[in-house]
Amino acid sequence: METLKWLETNGVAGRKKPTHTSSPSTPISVNLAKDSSHSVTFINRERSMGKKADKAKQKKRKGRKGRGVDGSPLSDFICEWKVEKLKMHEHKMKIEKQKLMLAMQELVVHKEVEENMIQLEERQEDARRKIEEKRIKFEERQVEMRIMMMDVSTFK
Repeated sequence: METLKWLETNGVAGRKKPTHTSSPSTPISVNLAKDSSHSVTFINRERSMGKKADKAKQKKRKGRKGRGVDGSPLSDFICEWKVEKLKMHEHKMKIEKQKLMLAMQELVVHKEVEENMIQLEERQEDARRKIEEKRIKFEERQVEMRIMMMDVSTFK
């Protein structure tokens, strides 16, 4: 309690330490000379970063490159999982595209085969028609030949 009383009398009891100290970004000039000459000495009140803090900052900066928002292992795993999922989706799309290309090629081949079949059927029909025409002509000639070979003397 005595220390508390002493703190209260000195006016320090109600004060809290600041959570962070802010140092000015520009150095403060202090005139150290006793005479009023124009020499000004600058004292940089900004404290340099310690080795531990500097290493931690560099490690944090390095570690964040491929990491998630908070840099935790779970976040890293989720990011890697999403990347793998995206790669698998791209691979699946590539396979589907290849399947589609094969189907289109098959369709083109099928269409060509159908066209060839139609052309073949048309040629066959033309050949049948020509054969039928020749058969009819042949029969007509035979009839004419029979008529010409008939003996007309018996017709009286």
